[in-house]
Amino acid sequence: MQSDHETPGQSSQIAEPKAGSEPSTGASGEGSRKRPRARVISLGRFAIVGLACLPLLLFALLFARFVSGQRALTGISIGGVDVGGASEGELRHSLAERAAELAQQPVTLQLGDKRARVRLDELGVVWAVEDSTRRALGVARDAGFASGAIRYLSASWRKEHLPASLRVDRPRFEAAISRVSPSLIDDPPAPGEIRVQQGVARALPPRAGRAISVNEARKAVEDAIAHGRVQAPVVLPAVSVTP
Repeated sequence: MQSDHETPGQSSQIAEPKAGSEPSTGASGEGSRKRPRARVISLGRFAIVGLACLPLLLFALLFARFVSGQRALTGISIGGVDVGGASEGELRHSLAERAAELAQQPVTLQLGDKRARVRLDELGVVWAVEDSTRRALGVARDAGFASGAIRYLSASWRKEHLPASLRVDRPRFEAAISRVSPSLIDDPPAPGEIRVQQGVARALPPRAGRAISVNEARKAVEDAIAHGRVQAPVVLPAVSVTP
C-alpha cells in the first residue's frame, strides 16, 4: 500500500520558477506582443513649403502697405510729368506747377501747310489738378486685387504714361477756333448773296468750301495737352461744307 506522504530523501517533482524568467503564456506566442512604433513627424516638408510661400507673403505685405499709403506707383508719369513714388502733396504741387506753365504756353495749330499759334488759356483748355492727382494715386489701387497686384509687380520694369485730366470751356474753345480759322482756311464756304454793283443787282450762288471740324479739333487739342505734347504742332482736320 502506497503512503500519501513522501518518504524522506525523495526529491520533489514540482519545479520552482527561476528568478528573472518570465512566465510563459502559451505556446502560440501571445506573450511576445509587438509594441506600437512611435510616429516620427518630419518637419522638412513643412519647412520647404514655408520657404516657398515666404516670397508671396513678403509681396502681399508690401502690396498691402502700398495700397494703404498715399504714394503714386513707381514708374508712372502723368501728362509728361514723372510722378513715380511721389506723395499726394508732392503730386499736387508738381501738377499745379505744370498746369500754370501750360496755361501761358502757346500751342501751334496746323492745317495743311498753314499754322497759327494760340495760348491754351485762350482755347479754354486747362489741366484739372485734383482729378489728375486722384488718377495718378488710383493706379494699382482702384482696380481689383488681382489686377492691382499685377500692376504693382510690373512697375519695377514697366513705365506707364497717363494722360492728365482736363477741363474744357467749350464756348471759349469754339470762339478761339473761329478767330484762327481765316488764317488756316483759304477756301471757306460762302453762302449765296445778292450784290449790287452800279445799280445792278446780281445774285451770287453759294460756294462749297472747307471748314475746321470743331469737335475733331477739340479732340486733337485735348489729346496733345493731356499727354503734355505742346511742342509739336497739333494737326487739325478740315471738312467739306456745302451751304
